[in-house]
Amino acid sequence: MFGILGGLLFAWLLSIIGFKGIIINGINELFGLSISMAGYYVLFGIIGFITSITTKR
Repeated sequence: MFGILGGLLFAWLLSIIGFKGIIINGINELFGLSISMAGYYVLFGIIGFITSITTKR
């Protein structure tokens, strides 16, 4: 549970600092996908979910 919240918190902190544009543009250049702000937060939520699953023992 904290994995998803941690991912969303990390995404929120990056957006405050100004890295959201870099990440969104980077995904567009690397994969050719155009994502919105909702997709940005979903991406970090999924990353947090995956890390919480992989770190459980």
